[in-house]
Amino acid sequence: MLMDFLWLVIGLALLTVAGDFLVRGATAIAQALHIPPLLIGLTVVGFGTSAPELVVGVKAAMEGVPALAVGNVIGSNITNILLVLGVPAVLLPVCCNQPFIRRNTVYMLITTITIIALALTGALGTAAGVALLCLFVVYMAYTVYNISTTRQASRELVNEVECIAAQSGSLPKAVMFTLAGLVMLPLSAALTVDGATGIAASLGVSDSVVGLTIVALGTSLPELATVVAASMHRNSAMIVGNILGSNIFNATAILGATTLSSPKPIDMSTIGGELWVLAGATVVLSIFVFSRMSLGRSSGVCLVTAYAAYIGAAVLQG
Repeated sequence: MLMDFLWLVIGLALLTVAGDFLVRGATAIAQALHIPPLLIGLTVVGFGTSAPELVVGVKAAMEGVPALAVGNVIGSNITNILLVLGVPAVLLPVCCNQPFIRRNTVYMLITTITIIALALTGALGTAAGVALLCLFVVYMAYTVYNISTTRQASRELVNEVECIAAQSGSLPKAVMFTLAGLVMLPLSAALTVDGATGIAASLGVSDSVVGLTIVALGTSLPELATVVAASMHRNSAMIVGNILGSNIFNATAILGATTLSSPKPIDMSTIGGELWVLAGATVVLSIFVFSRMSLGRSSGVCLVTAYAAYIGAAVLQG
């Protein structure tokens, strides 16, 4: 099991690096080709930052362990709300009054309800995968329209793109970053999946439990580091918006692609209770957003404590 754990850690670390290389390189190349920064931000940056979760999900589904992939999606969304949002709230108050935040929260609620409704049918098949991808397309169209018609949001996204492109330097360097990311992503995904399934077999727990806990935490660590850094620099305004976007992308694009990549319908019977944990966490976040309340230290402590309790329960039940 030690070697499996080592492969998992190496795989998760390489996934983070590969995703960063891909975003930095592809962003710089797109900018060199004079593609509008707004379009780059909505496509290259948006997709690239979720590439690690996507390749892990598709790889796991293709290798016959879709429960690991689905567990990673559900677990990542739970981790994003309880841990990734809770930790910075312990440090400084986190604002819930960004542009579009309430509308994005409504969409997150819709996607969560959709997943639960699909899961209650017993399994996720081709129709469920198509439905989730359709939800993703609608969300992207909605996002493009809103950002393109709002000056402040457009300026923030353009600044982010320019900052990322500047990190890659020259065009040849950007090409090297992109190629390295494209090569490393499938290799690191293979290490992650093999290590996770090996740990599950050694511990005698299901693949979904490993996906819900270890893999979900590992793929969420980059987001956690980002929001903690933002909080330390007293720039917490984007934290909730980023979490909402990540959860929507996970629940629609990644889960949809994973479902379509699986050679047979994905049994959801092993992820029953966790869906209700996700529903509860989503409702809690929605209450803060719709009431425009900031998450303070006590709220952050409660969220982190709830995450610890969730992890403990998942391991004991596994």
